[in-house]
Amino acid sequence: MVAGIIPIDLLAIERKEIYERKREENIDCLRKLVRDKSVSIFQERIQISGVGKWTARLIPNIQDWINRSHGEVNFYLTQFLKGHAHFNKYLYRRNKKNSPNCDYCPEKEDDVEHTFFECERWREIRTTLERKIADRLSLDSITRRMTEGEHKWDAVATFVETVLRSKKKEEREREGG
Repeated sequence: MVAGIIPIDLLAIERKEIYERKREENIDCLRKLVRDKSVSIFQERIQISGVGKWTARLIPNIQDWINRSHGEVNFYLTQFLKGHAHFNKYLYRRNKKNSPNCDYCPEKEDDVEHTFFECERWREIRTTLERKIADRLSLDSITRRMTEGEHKWDAVATFVETVLRSKKKEEREREGG
């Protein structure tokens, strides 16, 4: 889902259906019809599975994500979109931290949502991003804004990378390394 690629089994079904029906219809129209069907099935699978709930919240419409004409998902965007990175709550569950709480807001758990959308530590660069994307940063808007254009994609990607790199650097400094 993060990569914006339809699962291989659905692609195989697409190819088979196009091959079997290629003489019936306009091939371009047929390809679009079959692709729309695959995307719809993929969307249903995501909603039913319950796996990747965070990612599904960020990318509620897989069609827009798949059909974007810009933007590469890099290491930092993957960590953000999957919710797996230097988040104390994530590290605590893996016995790598003593507490799930935020280093900057001790009364809050440090998870991906808190870090990017609420934490006071990142308010200034979050505000800068909001000016660049012309919208308040929220779960409902972030990937929609990213798919609107390369400028907005790059602004979000830079924000995510800056926050994650800073978190890691500050964590190392706190640990004395």
